[in-house]
Amino acid sequence: MEATTVYGGFPVPAPGRRDLARELLGVAPGRRLLLQPTRAIPRKNVPAGLAMAEALGADFWLTGPDEDGYGPELVRLLAGAAGPVHRRLPDGLTMDDAYSASDAVVFPSTWEGFGAPLIEASMHRRPLAVGDYPVAAELAAFGFRWFPADDPAPLRAFLDHPDPMLLSHNHAVALRHFSLDALTGQLADLLQSAGWAHLLG
Repeated sequence: MEATTVYGGFPVPAPGRRDLARELLGVAPGRRLLLQPTRAIPRKNVPAGLAMAEALGADFWLTGPDEDGYGPELVRLLAGAAGPVHRRLPDGLTMDDAYSASDAVVFPSTWEGFGAPLIEASMHRRPLAVGDYPVAAELAAFGFRWFPADDPAPLRAFLDHPDPMLLSHNHAVALRHFSLDALTGQLADLLQSAGWAHLLG
């Protein structure tokens, strides 16, 4: 049986309100902010996110809720954090604001069905450290340039000496392959190849 993979499409994000979000969180001026835009469950690997924040000298921001009974473990982990920790989205903020407020994004998951933050961070032009899970390798093959989540040195070097070209490259890859326009094109090509072009009218 012939099969075709059609990847989901992501809207072009709003710019986000960086200064407002950092003010509401209470991030100190000049302090780095590392965003982990996930829930808190074992496979999201919060310890790796905390370790990355510590190595970067950054505040750590975990936006999602704890689930599946992970609450007590999360409390224990956050209590031992070396630097400031922020939880959830303050009222009135969006994830566009969260990405804009961050200086880098960490996605250290050990398993995912996809991993939307990989695309969202790229669309928001944020450097991203990614865990070693199978679908991440599949997505990286499109040409993304990410940093490892288990070694802070490459991301720290980037933040010390940013390369806007890398962020522009990832942004372009995300738009080319994972935007709503890209999804529309994939579906049109699929219908055309299946002989159902009349459905496009």
